[in-house]
Amino acid sequence: MTPGRSLPRPPWGAVLAGLTGLVLVLGTLPLGDPDTLWHILLGQRLAQTWDFVGPAPRPGLLSGDYVYTQWLPELVAAAGYAVWGLPGVAVLAAFARLAFVAWLYRTARREAGPLASLVVLVLTLGATLGALSARPQLVGVLLLGVVATAWRATALDGRPRWWLVPVMWIWGASHGTWIVGVAVGALALALLVLRTRTWTRGPAVVWLLGALVPWCTPVPPAEVVHGFLAVRDISWFAEEWRPATWDSPQLLPFLALVGWTGLGWAFARRQGGHRPTLVDVSFLGVAILLAAPAYRGIALGAVVLAPVAAAAWGPATGVARPERPDPPDRVERVALALPLAAAAVWTLLAAPGMAASPARVPSALSEPLRALPAGTVVFDDVALGGWLLWDQPTLVPVLDTRLEAYGSAHLHAYVDALAATPGWERTLAGWRVGAALLAVDAPLATALEQAGWHESARALGGRTTYVLLLPTRYAVPPS
Repeated sequence: MTPGRSLPRPPWGAVLAGLTGLVLVLGTLPLGDPDTLWHILLGQRLAQTWDFVGPAPRPGLLSGDYVYTQWLPELVAAAGYAVWGLPGVAVLAAFARLAFVAWLYRTARREAGPLASLVVLVLTLGATLGALSARPQLVGVLLLGVVATAWRATALDGRPRWWLVPVMWIWGASHGTWIVGVAVGALALALLVLRTRTWTRGPAVVWLLGALVPWCTPVPPAEVVHGFLAVRDISWFAEEWRPATWDSPQLLPFLALVGWTGLGWAFARRQGGHRPTLVDVSFLGVAILLAAPAYRGIALGAVVLAPVAAAAWGPATGVARPERPDPPDRVERVALALPLAAAAVWTLLAAPGMAASPARVPSALSEPLRALPAGTVVFDDVALGGWLLWDQPTLVPVLDTRLEAYGSAHLHAYVDALAATPGWERTLAGWRVGAALLAVDAPLATALEQAGWHESARALGGRTTYVLLLPTRYAVPPS
């Protein structure tokens, strides 16, 4: 070794970031999201018919045609299922999460050193974990991070990034969160004009095209608008659309990310560094505005904030050197890549065992349910609706998590009946309910038993015990 030359520091930040990706896959490989299964069914039907506005598979109590606004990831999920069944879907989602880890760390490293980047990675993952399950929302979170980071860079350097146009088209075919990307781009353009005092044509054209291409998918624009309005009408029902509470698992990591950003700015000022730019302050404000109204928005706010949080501790703040951080060297890139590659290999090996069947569902009730007559309407726990559509194609669940397709009036009736409020008997009679699959402590389960229904079977689904209740005419389940 050359005299006086110090040994290179171990790339612990990259090593731990890669291990974080491995842990993420360990915890999320089982398919426990209630949306996953019906998204696969929709993708299968769409691949057969290529009809983007038409009857849904297992339409049940849905009214009218179904609009396939999230058609691209549904087609991909159906293709993964065709190749390898449910493990194929789980692997696709796991690889997307690993790509998210790599993108987060690399994005943070453009602004800060390895350890600060690791902190941003861990806090951002904590704030987004609930949104990284195997459903189209995962695509929306990933693309918002990519698009928001690109627009932040444009607001700082004025360069148009033309690749955003096809990305926005993919996003428009995947998830309704693309509208947030349009809003972030408009903010970035306004900040660029404020900073330069000139109108920059290139970024403006990129924004305009990016705002238009999501409307140029096979889904009619009028149906896209109707979908946005339908989500607004049923947002009261879904817990993820309500404001977060202090026991919401994603809230504290998000608040910590906000605090980390503010702490970095304060420390930089004490060290004689630069004040935060108007761009970064504005993006912090956008992140908070996204997270405040609904629990679901926390993940969106976190990915918008991630590069800002890293930059708060980067050399450009004056905490270290005035230049940009040293880019990752080969050792650091390898230290990140090896654990992520190990996680990918582990995913391929573990998926057949961990994702061969849906998680958090009472699989032991499949046989009693299959014994019911074809066409039986089942008053179900909403978390089991997708599984019933998947596992029991001859039965008709009262509700699944395609909430906007059922409408607000149906949801109100469902909530009242589930709570066993007066008049629940008329609701069940109107829907011609012939069986009930509910959590054992649901008020309706108790009311049905008091009304003479009997318990056919019960089983665990995750941490919840579910009971299958049948009316007296099914005293002996049909063979």
